[in-house]
Amino acid sequence: MPSSLLGNDSSIFFACSDASDVSVEDTEWETNLFETEGDITGSFDTIPAGVTKSFSYVIIPKVPLSRFEQPELTLSYNDGENTIASQGPRDYVKIYSKEEMLRKKILDVGSMATLGMITSEEQWVRIVVFCAVGFIVLVAFRLAKKLKNAMQSSKRKSALKEFGFKDE
Repeated sequence: MPSSLLGNDSSIFFACSDASDVSVEDTEWETNLFETEGDITGSFDTIPAGVTKSFSYVIIPKVPLSRFEQPELTLSYNDGENTIASQGPRDYVKIYSKEEMLRKKILDVGSMATLGMITSEEQWVRIVVFCAVGFIVLVAFRLAKKLKNAMQSSKRKSALKEFGFKDE
């Protein structure tokens, strides 16, 4: 059974004023479906206006999944006058298998190697097919050339033999 990996990177941004006593808590993930690595909570003494803070943790599905409704995130902070608490929206998360993650990493490396010119699996397949066809045509051409030379050599030997000469 292939297990899947999902990284969760939560970011907090306050645009207007400084925030103090900031607390972020992800709802507990269903333990029969997921294992979490790292702390699913984050706390910050202050976050100045216009600054982004983040914290990360890893969620490992215990069973194969392709989509999952992410639990709500709870955020509370003090804006200087009031303590404000809110919950983030429930969202669907795409969960990738190990094979999909490996494929994505390989595509990322390939994209970097080609300076972003080849970015999808379909484009790589086209390039591989194009190169394979080119290689087959080259091999066929060289074989045809060898066959032509062998036939010419055979005709030459035969003609020399008819006239009583030895091939040197």
